Amino acid sequence: MNPSLRYALAFALPLIVTWGATPAAARLATRLGLVDVPKEGRHSQTPTPYLGGLAVAAGVVLIGAFAGGAQGQLLTMLFCGLVIGGLGLADDVRTVNPFVKVVIEGACGVALWLAGIRAGFFDVYALDLALTVGWVVIVTNAINLLDNMDGLSSGVVAISATTFFVIAAQRGD
Repeated sequence: MNPSLRYALAFALPLIVTWGATPAAARLATRLGLVDVPKEGRHSQTPTPYLGGLAVAAGVVLIGAFAGGAQGQLLTMLFCGLVIGGLGLADDVRTVNPFVKVVIEGACGVALWLAGIRAGFFDVYALDLALTVGWVVIVTNAINLLDNMDGLSSGVVAISATTFFVIAAQRGD
């Protein structure tokens, strides 16, 4: 398959699935009562469904299916993404102890590093591992902290993901 077409499909298919699945996830969350009720210090004035991450997960899983025969790094990224997404959902539904969250996020960072997805700034393995794990934990929690207004986290992630996609495509990754 032509690389340009492959990149276009890798971008467009998950976008379409996520976009289409988001309203369905919102309806399901509302039906199941999985909503964030407005509280003091929050910006939303109406209950906000929690399952938006489910729609994003559907798009992420689609990449794995689209890649067909995926292995190694891609499967590790998919698995860690789904674990962290599930952790986020569990934290929304029932607060998860911060120590447990950091341990799970850190384990995902280690798994990514072991699969060869590394920060790559240091030749010293211990420093590179620490930076990779720190990056996963810090970015995950930064996005979680942005999740106090409906759509803010998803907008920031969409802009970041698009930027990373363009950089990766230009490098042939």
